[in-house]
Amino acid sequence: MGELTRFEQKNLQLFRDLQELAVRKKEIEEAEKDIKEKLLIGMENNNLISIDNDFVRINYIASSSSETINTSEIRSKDPALYNELLGKFGKVTIRKPYIKIAAK
Repeated sequence: MGELTRFEQKNLQLFRDLQELAVRKKEIEEAEKDIKEKLLIGMENNNLISIDNDFVRINYIASSSSETINTSEIRSKDPALYNELLGKFGKVTIRKPYIKIAAK
């Protein structure tokens, strides 16, 4: 029996629990999205900017736009400019390790 198989057998219940949680999480997220959409429409229709009660605090944030630079396009069309900008304005972001899981 390989090391991977032993690990899988030892943690089989955790895999099942994770799958069940992923399904429930998706259902909850879909319900939350539906509720938020209904509240957004209601707030817009009633010209409400904020609601603060015993259950929730909601602030209406109007639509907005932002402008960004497409660094992928700069990198492919003008690598020298990309490297110059990266040298002057680049920053390093360190990300913690994690595992990626897809429930089946």
